[in-house]
Amino acid sequence: MFRRNASIIRSRWRAGLLAALVVAILAVVYVQRSPVEYTARTVLFAQGTLDKVIEGQNAASNDALGLQLENTLRNHLSVMESRSFRTRIIKSLSPAERSLTASPYLTPGSKPDDDFLLRLLDEKITVDRERGREFFTIEVRHRSAETALMLASRFSREYLALVQNQFRDANKAGVAMLETQAAALRKEIAQAADQRLDFRKENQIMSMADSQGILAERLKRIDAARTDARIHRLQLETQLAQVEASMKRASLPWDNAYLASYGNNAQLRRDLDSQTNERTILSSRYGPSHPKIRDLDASIAGITADVKHNFSVAADDLQLQLESIRQVEHNLQAEFDSGFGKSIET
Repeated sequence: MFRRNASIIRSRWRAGLLAALVVAILAVVYVQRSPVEYTARTVLFAQGTLDKVIEGQNAASNDALGLQLENTLRNHLSVMESRSFRTRIIKSLSPAERSLTASPYLTPGSKPDDDFLLRLLDEKITVDRERGREFFTIEVRHRSAETALMLASRFSREYLALVQNQFRDANKAGVAMLETQAAALRKEIAQAADQRLDFRKENQIMSMADSQGILAERLKRIDAARTDARIHRLQLETQLAQVEASMKRASLPWDNAYLASYGNNAQLRRDLDSQTNERTILSSRYGPSHPKIRDLDASIAGITADVKHNFSVAADDLQLQLESIRQVEHNLQAEFDSGFGKSIET
């Protein structure tokens, strides 16, 4: 009885081993026949002034601000995974880039329309973030290593551009709102001063000298604010002229302090120098068509594009500040002229 059972076990063991070998061979054949996909990974670091505010608050405030920061980071993640942002990436692709992205996955006779590209990006792009951390990891899988790097770089560039545009629009709207409020307050203060002056005149409780003194003091304050605005305008005009001259003179004008320190340009410069140095070292061992060299070239091109975009945003930001201060100076000049006219009439 025991011998028979042992024989059955040995027979089943051999059959199981044979089946496992067959499955392993089939799996190896399937993997070898399946197209290889490369993974490109990029990391975005979302950091603002909120974390500095958190450090200076008490524990209760820290909890509230920490929750606010966590909600903001979740919003970032939602936008990165949204259909609208993937559509933005697709629109940024040139016809050649669209073809490179879709061609390995197209069936014969089909065309890479927006719906196909959108489904492809949803499948091949993943965004992950560890809770409590400001790092967003973006992974792009593609059968072409160069295309995977291009899509990863394009993802980060387009999202940075989206965030920068939102901040710029918010700053512009905020400046316009504050200027409107400041103009309204100046108007109310001027009306109150005029009403007080008229009241004192009607009731003969002030002399002509007092009237002239009040108007002179008011003109003095307006003139001081106008002078400060003029100095600020001249500084911005000089800075903008230097930035525009630097951008015309060089492709990457790192010698301009404003451009070099704007946004995350300092970190991008370090990354660019590191990638360039690595390529220089590897180029002595490999040819220009080697995969490592081609990967570095794609990475360097992506970083360079991000830097140039930041330079353009920096110039636009200066132009926005200049337009704002010019409007402030214009309003102060009009207020000064009006007050000066009243002082002459008095």
